[in-house]
Amino acid sequence: MSLVVLPSRAAWLRVLQFQMMSAYIDYIYNKFTNNIASWDESLRSDVYALVIFIEEGFSGSDASGSCVHFDGVVTLAYSTTSHLEELAKQPHLSVSKWWGNYQMGKPPVQIPQITWQTDPNPEEFALRDAWLASFGVSTDSPDYKKHIITACQGVIQRMHDSGFIQKTFGRPIPVLVAGDEAMIQYEATVAANPQDAIVEFIASRE
Repeated sequence: MSLVVLPSRAAWLRVLQFQMMSAYIDYIYNKFTNNIASWDESLRSDVYALVIFIEEGFSGSDASGSCVHFDGVVTLAYSTTSHLEELAKQPHLSVSKWWGNYQMGKPPVQIPQITWQTDPNPEEFALRDAWLASFGVSTDSPDYKKHIITACQGVIQRMHDSGFIQKTFGRPIPVLVAGDEAMIQYEATVAANPQDAIVEFIASRE
């Protein structure tokens, strides 16, 4: 009689995490690409970067009136050359093409961006919570954000690897990851994008 070797608990957990991440990434990828696909050609040619914002620190109500935590919900924004040029004409603003400077006593730095926001979606909340739960954390956990960043990186890599970015914009453009107060997650952004898409972004940090 042969023995049946069952997968270890750790192996089952890895499978669960992969399934949860795949479902979560699929949802976010479709959420973003379906919206981007509706943009007209003039906007696509003007966009120089996409930004994925990770919402933090607030709660609200969904359509049914139930309280929901927006922490970890991701929102898409985009930066355009024309918006950058318009902001640069305003002398009271300090404008940064790529990220902000929030040091005390300095004027606020404007990152040119136009944000597309959606109403709270129960499916996204459920997928977010399931993804976090596979690591034994929730939005109340102090380190939950790193898992959301990992999922965002998966979305970005898929946008590039599938050819969506190149086909839609006709060129490689970076997709940045941003957290609280629009501060760019530099390491996560560099790791998620192909080199040819982030040459200028990296150079601006040097």
